[in-house]
Amino acid sequence: YKGQLKTLSVRADIAIVPNQAKSADTHPDFRVLTQGVEVGAGWIRTGEASGKDYVSLSIAAPEFGPRKLYANL
Repeated sequence: YKGQLKTLSVRADIAIVPNQAKSADTHPDFRVLTQGVEVGAGWIRTGEASGKDYVSLSIAAPEFGPRKLYANL
């Protein structure tokens, strides 16, 4: 997946790519990259009500301070 992360202080092109180094179930299924730097990760989850798969993202950046941004795709 490709897109943009836009907040009041951040505007960055991002790529969400499969994690080729995944070696355990707890490791992320995807890596979130901007300009070749990893800024987050994503896991494939299954919705309880719908039973459909989605990607749950966690993104961190210095602009966010100690907090992370969470999103579901």
